[in-house]
Amino acid sequence: MKIKTLLILLLISFTFSSNLWSQNITKESLYELVKESQEIELLFKTESKAAAEKQNNLLTKYKDVQFSLDDFANLPKDADIYKNRTLRVIFYPSFVRMSKDQSVNGAKASCLKMLYYPDALSTELNDQVKWAKVYEEFTKHPALAQFVKGRDYQAAEIFSRLQFLLPEAIKETHLLDGIYSSLKLNTSYKVSSAAITMFKVIASEKINLPQDSIQVFRELISQKTKDVIDSIETLPLKYPADKRTVDHFKNSYEYINSDYSKGKLINSKAPEIEFLWCSNPEITKLSDTKGKVVIIDFWATWCSPCVGSFPNVRMLQERYKEYPVIIIGITSPQGYHMDRKNRARYDTKDNPEKEISYMPSFMKDMEITWEVAFSKTSVFNPLYGVRGIPHVAIIDTKGIVRYNELRPYDDPAHEAEKIDALLKEAGLPYPVDPISTR
Repeated sequence: MKIKTLLILLLISFTFSSNLWSQNITKESLYELVKESQEIELLFKTESKAAAEKQNNLLTKYKDVQFSLDDFANLPKDADIYKNRTLRVIFYPSFVRMSKDQSVNGAKASCLKMLYYPDALSTELNDQVKWAKVYEEFTKHPALAQFVKGRDYQAAEIFSRLQFLLPEAIKETHLLDGIYSSLKLNTSYKVSSAAITMFKVIASEKINLPQDSIQVFRELISQKTKDVIDSIETLPLKYPADKRTVDHFKNSYEYINSDYSKGKLINSKAPEIEFLWCSNPEITKLSDTKGKVVIIDFWATWCSPCVGSFPNVRMLQERYKEYPVIIIGITSPQGYHMDRKNRARYDTKDNPEKEISYMPSFMKDMEITWEVAFSKTSVFNPLYGVRGIPHVAIIDTKGIVRYNELRPYDDPAHEAEKIDALLKEAGLPYPVDPISTR
């Protein structure tokens, strides 16, 4: 009798799990739904009242439809459900229903429930906290372990989506507990490769985790990144890995294991940077500047925010041109050069000498009055924690890193205050008057 009951329960479970994939609406109806929802989203930009009325009518029309995973998979490519709130609201109840299934299909639905939460794009803290709680539910799904070691590309969202949440919302939930447990699972290559995206968030001052806790996360993320590298390097010869992919993950591994990530970069010796070329030929490596206060500005010609920060850097250069201070804009060969003056892009792939040859004229066109150097290593220097540019570090006269990740768009007075303090500390002359930003 017990065996018969168990078989019935298993059959019910299998039937429910299978129904998650059963098509419940025709493709034609799906396409019509997408078209109507897109029209409503466009209408919201001009006539919000009329759009709201049409949206309510559409929600009423589909309120009793129980969409399946197959229905979701059949959405046209241009549906763009992530940006289409109307479509997300219509599908969301079905994601909630399906996520209650304890199979791997339920875990898939739980992932979609998190990923397409109706107010995921809202910047309101209350909405973000609700989204974080839905995210937390995903990390606790009974079939998560099976889901994240499978081939579903969306399983990587268990890690990659964290960076889009407000830190304040993360703090309001136990989401990081779920992330911690997920990091300890056996995960696929795709999922493991997404782990590195979380570290910046986890280590942020706004979340304010104890350093010991940050390091526990760091070690787990480091292992995931190493797993990715090992997977790539053991690929059969008939499946060669892209060099850029290999270099990216090796750079990430170096970053996650650097003094920066360990919280030890500040007040430590500045990691050496060797140059392929420098506008000052006497400087071949960073340590050649010892004895001066050094401002490093990591940048690239294609980076608009970097170029946008030039006026601030120019002010600093003007202020300290007669003092023992040196500003070096450090880039690296990118495979192409952006000519900002003529709005042209020049291909320099596998030809760093050609790319370097464009720099003197670029400096003249952009009125760069400070030094510029091409690094032998990537501008996204893992030892300085450079994951995005522009990125600024300040080194004292003894070659010790004192400041890192300053924001170039800030009033240059912030940087000037720090530079003045370091000059004064070293017993060197420094400007008496405050910097003028006019």
